[in-house]
Amino acid sequence: MITRARDMAAYVQKLLGDPDYADGQDTGYCSPQPDDIIVFAGKGHVGMCPGDNISIGSFLTGPIWLINRATLKDAE
Repeated sequence: MITRARDMAAYVQKLLGDPDYADGQDTGYCSPQPDDIIVFAGKGHVGMCPGDNISIGSFLTGPIWLINRATLKDAE
């Protein structure tokens, strides 16, 4: 089955509820830590990946859900 990113992003929002970070890189998820697992759902990309600076690349342009984190505090 092939699904448009826009439709999948809406499904992710419905499934996971409000995102942990409203906007990926600009005002949101800015303190990735080792072992973070995230789901991102922008208009053009939807996916799941490790939430470190190396793996996330430039795909994080929309809401982000933090699925796993070793600690509950953002890095300082």
